[in-house]
Amino acid sequence: MRRIVIRSTAAGLALFICVIAYQGYSYAAALGKATEDVLNSWAQLNDVQSAEVSLYRAECISIPASAKESKVPVRLESNTECAARIGAPTLGSAIEIATDAVSVPAPLRWL
Repeated sequence: MRRIVIRSTAAGLALFICVIAYQGYSYAAALGKATEDVLNSWAQLNDVQSAEVSLYRAECISIPASAKESKVPVRLESNTECAARIGAPTLGSAIEIATDAVSVPAPLRWL
């Protein structure tokens, strides 16, 4: 009887961990899609905003080669902070609004 309880508990815990991991992955993918949608729509508005999006992608999304080779830890910055640093605070606000609109799935929200 004790063995059945232990196995059932372990199986339930493993299932819960798998559900949380999948929801974390799908939430991260939804955030990425929301960000890309904002960047694409922002780039289509005019040439100035298209240049801001290109600079944002170069500075804030991709990792520079110098940072990959450096052993010094780098302070992480949010989308809004990075957009403000490159001179596009309204783009950062638009990205923040879009990512805030993505809802967190229920079991993941409980943690």
